[in-house]
Amino acid sequence: VALHGTWRTYTTADGLASLRAEHITEDHDGYLWFATDGGVSRFDGSPSQQPHALAEG
Repeated sequence: VALHGTWRTYTTADGLASLRAEHITEDHDGYLWFATDGGVSRFDGSPSQQPHALAEG
């Protein structure tokens, strides 16, 4: 993910559901959504916030 011109790599240790993202999209509120083989993760783009996996249900 590039934030303000700086690239940052996120992993499962940072909260991604899986290391393999099948699809990434941005919604109308600016959230990035990562569809992975381990589930869906959401990221708000803030440098202080890390992606987090969403619970099932």
